[in-house]
Amino acid sequence: MIKKGVFFLFLLILIINSISAIEIEMNREFKQGSVFSAKVSGSFIEPPLEENILFYRDGHIRVAITPEMIKVNDDYYISASLPQTQNNFSMVLQNIKYSNGTKILDDDIKEEFSTTDSLAVFSASPGVIMTDKDFIITLQNLQSGKRTITSEISGLSDSFELQSGQVKKVTFDVDKIGPFILDYLELTSGDTSYLIPVYVFKNISAVEKEKSFEFDPPLINLTLPTNSSGKRIIYLNNTGEKSLEDISLIISNSLKGVINLSIEDISELDENSNIRIEVVFLPQSEEDNLQGHIAAREGNMYSYIPISVRFLDNFIPSENDIDPYANITPVDDKDDSGGGSWLKLFGWLLVVVVVVAGGWFFLKKYRGAGGGPINLLKFGSKK
Repeated sequence: MIKKGVFFLFLLILIINSISAIEIEMNREFKQGSVFSAKVSGSFIEPPLEENILFYRDGHIRVAITPEMIKVNDDYYISASLPQTQNNFSMVLQNIKYSNGTKILDDDIKEEFSTTDSLAVFSASPGVIMTDKDFIITLQNLQSGKRTITSEISGLSDSFELQSGQVKKVTFDVDKIGPFILDYLELTSGDTSYLIPVYVFKNISAVEKEKSFEFDPPLINLTLPTNSSGKRIIYLNNTGEKSLEDISLIISNSLKGVINLSIEDISELDENSNIRIEVVFLPQSEEDNLQGHIAAREGNMYSYIPISVRFLDNFIPSENDIDPYANITPVDDKDDSGGGSWLKLFGWLLVVVVVVAGGWFFLKKYRGAGGGPINLLKFGSKK
């Protein structure tokens, strides 16, 4: 009986670990006229297409919001221009199939969000880019006065001045950016900022293929209390066949004044080696949700680590956030439903079941003849 109980427990652990559902990363509030963005990940049997992405107002009224989407590896990046109205909206993924553990599901996936009472400084489109050549971003000033919009990608910065209501098309030269796979174009003006995923596929020379490097872990996602600092340790790994020289570490504009790095330049990084980098998060006095990245640049080659940090009043960090040398362990912002507590309770229940089953087995095997009480002397003696 005990062996069966242990096997049952082991089987349940395997099943729980095999569960994979759909995860959607997105903000729940957007300014009017801003760029909606979401990242969707999961085990899709029939992956979503742009026509499967619908938007609704007030739960059931279909609205004419046209999505754009690119797929990078197993992730789907969705973008759309939002209307200049304050409302409650929802994004719905329809007619898709995905696996959740051993089950194949085809139910709709719905995520709620809203637009605030304030208008974005500017709009930008498209909100996702996939290209092998120069690309164009269309900017529009939504405010009544003149505005300056700054851009940054791959360490290259520029600025554009727009009059009230003016529309401007900006061309970005892929050759100047360099050969990479996924980068983020950061656009900022006032309190409006966008991180637009840019996926570029180009032919890379044989020499460049021999050089490669990447960050570990691949992202930072954490929450900190306001007026408190934090620290994370990351590594830059040389994954290529040649040594790397004169590597620069670049902080995106949105995170300048928010993070400091223990090093900014790396003179040499041998093959099959790495270097340790401390990322220090500086205290922020107000609640904020910031996104950006750190870029490593060697010649025309880049590697990126996206960073998302939220500062909250009266936030109590977990143990992993207190440990300054922990690898990146996101604060469990997703467990609003109590899923983690449920799994802990379920685990304790399993322990109780195993103990009770063991006790029952013990009593049945060693109960005295005729169903009488256990003879403890007989049980403990070799006679």
